[in-house]
Amino acid sequence: MGLRQLAVRAALGLTIAALAGCASFRHTEPFPAEQKQVTVSLDKEPPSKWDLPLGIYAVPNTRLYISGHQAGLGVGMAFGLLGVIAADSINSARAQSRAGDTSAATAYDMLAQADTLLQAKLKADENKALTAGTGGTHLSVQPFGVLTYVNDNDVRPYVVLKTKLVDAGGKPLWETQYIAASADVKPLSGDTGWLSQQAQPLRDMLQSTLDRSLTVMLRDVAGNNLRNPAKAVLVTGDYAYLQRKVIVKGNLVLDEPDYLAFTPKLGDVMVFSGVNIFERKSVDIREAKDTDAVFAVVPAPEEEVKRVQGPAPRTPFTMQQ
Repeated sequence: MGLRQLAVRAALGLTIAALAGCASFRHTEPFPAEQKQVTVSLDKEPPSKWDLPLGIYAVPNTRLYISGHQAGLGVGMAFGLLGVIAADSINSARAQSRAGDTSAATAYDMLAQADTLLQAKLKADENKALTAGTGGTHLSVQPFGVLTYVNDNDVRPYVVLKTKLVDAGGKPLWETQYIAASADVKPLSGDTGWLSQQAQPLRDMLQSTLDRSLTVMLRDVAGNNLRNPAKAVLVTGDYAYLQRKVIVKGNLVLDEPDYLAFTPKLGDVMVFSGVNIFERKSVDIREAKDTDAVFAVVPAPEEEVKRVQGPAPRTPFTMQQ
């Protein structure tokens, strides 16, 4: 059996597992409360391609990735690298072509900024749940950004913190990711785009979004959260990596006047599983019913659907738990 056939079978297996509710749900679990003395440091390595969708484009000399542009992948790309077998290199080149000159983005050193923010927050943290260092029980934090096309022109930046907790012997204890969506969308290039003015708009937005993601992470790790598994909500909005709006069922982690954080009831195979953080004004949130699907795709505008695939669907695609 060839590599392609093996990959297809693996993709089908992951998809079936997710649909059947048999996938791993580690990213939805809270930080283990019994861990009282934990060190934390940043992981300087870039994320593994196995954790990212096909066709994603890595912006050179940065920790930024471009997604949402992929053609022929659809929402199935949410199942990660094995989730869709398509023209990975072609889609990556397509993103590079659409983005144009991204050299201005190199002015933002996300790793350095994350370190500065983390150290300041650790010193000010009254809970003292974490201390800077690498010994003993250790939490590694891997920061990177995802610039996601939410339509054919506009991009919403996201900051992702992939976290992994191990004991003194290196045994995995817990992991999740914190995915914070920026407040605004705008074109990537052009006079009013994210990369204008030497990427100053992008740098400012990434900085504020990075700050919020670290704040949520520290509060969650300290147990200063809601995390009520009995109270589910539906959040409709733009999710990292995906161009189409989706409706996701999950549980609140934080509920603040200007933003919310929640964990989708989705398996780890989904690239945006973990703690998703949104500006309240950028999403629609309502209390979920037991009969609500855990995942649904918001139908595209009728004229767009007709142009691409014929008559518009009358109801969203849904994934029942």
